[in-house]
Amino acid sequence: MNRFASLILPLVALVICISACKNKNTVPGSPTNPSLNIPATYDTVGYFNNTQDPQAARLRMKEMGTAMKKGDTLANLLVLGDLLTAFQSGNPSLSGITTQDYVSNITGSTGWFQTMVTASQKTYNPLAPNTTGGVCVNRLVDKGGLEIQQLIDKGLYSAALLHQIHILLNQTTTVQDVDKMICWMGAHPSFPNTNTVANTNYPDAYLALYVARRDKADGNGYYSQLKSAFIKLKAAIQAGNSYTKERDEAKNVIRQTLEKALMATVVFYAYETIDEFSKTNLDSLDIADGLHDLSEAIGFTRGLYSIPSADRQISNTTLENILDKFNAPVSGPSTLNLFASQPAQQLPRITEAITLIQQAYGFSNAELLDFKQNWIAVQGR
Repeated sequence: MNRFASLILPLVALVICISACKNKNTVPGSPTNPSLNIPATYDTVGYFNNTQDPQAARLRMKEMGTAMKKGDTLANLLVLGDLLTAFQSGNPSLSGITTQDYVSNITGSTGWFQTMVTASQKTYNPLAPNTTGGVCVNRLVDKGGLEIQQLIDKGLYSAALLHQIHILLNQTTTVQDVDKMICWMGAHPSFPNTNTVANTNYPDAYLALYVARRDKADGNGYYSQLKSAFIKLKAAIQAGNSYTKERDEAKNVIRQTLEKALMATVVFYAYETIDEFSKTNLDSLDIADGLHDLSEAIGFTRGLYSIPSADRQISNTTLENILDKFNAPVSGPSTLNLFASQPAQQLPRITEAITLIQQAYGFSNAELLDFKQNWIAVQGR
């Protein structure tokens, strides 16, 4: 071997060795890039202190709901100032955490609060509707039979609570933000998957309650997916910038799963509406219950519509078409009363709305059947 060869061969060997070592160290799970360690349970350190704002806002939602429900009784005259105070007071106020679209619809001079005030202490018959709305058995509705309380309350699940979660997902999310998202959802880090107080000290509420109702508790449902995603998200953030892929994967699961669960709940109430108005001998209570169920579906849908389109999977056009099928167009008066007076002609519209939702999210027929159930009640959990 000449002198040149004796010098170059060791250099070639060194290069090969460095290359092999480099490739070895960059595979997932290697010492320089280990797989993300995802704990089995959620890290609760600091949770209570980190969630003061969403805890306060959830309490104000409950208080405003109580104020609005007074209108369900004929003896009570609603006062606009009382409703506005419930919506606008506190820090954070409900108006401060809600999309501007929904705030305008609620508080405007001809807005939903004013509609409730005008309808209060009047009676309403959907088979012979008046021009002001009123109490239909035990539900305060507008002149078209839409229960405004449900439009506001269930609408805020999207226009306020989900909106706040989106804000946190869209920014550089911190571990404190993950705590807040869980609380905005209405859940707790123990993730009980139930609102039954006998089974948990931290019953699910708000969005989390409806996610739990759509979950069969088999470890594969929406609630389980969200629990895993929140644990993964917090772990990825705590682990640092080497785990942005895992962080973003978890964010996408949270965003998509919450929306699917919400619209699966719209399907649930759509089916409930069909069941009520399909009864052979409709009585006044059946009608009131049907209007209530459909108003819940409309509230969830209309609230989602108020969220920026970039933050949701479903398009403006599809949401508008769904609301049209529910006889509650974005622009124009509601005519839910027609489902009571003309059920045979009108109920196919509800089925068409369900189909629009199925197509938007790719739900299977089996999933639609599952959405008919309140799984907390069915399973007694």
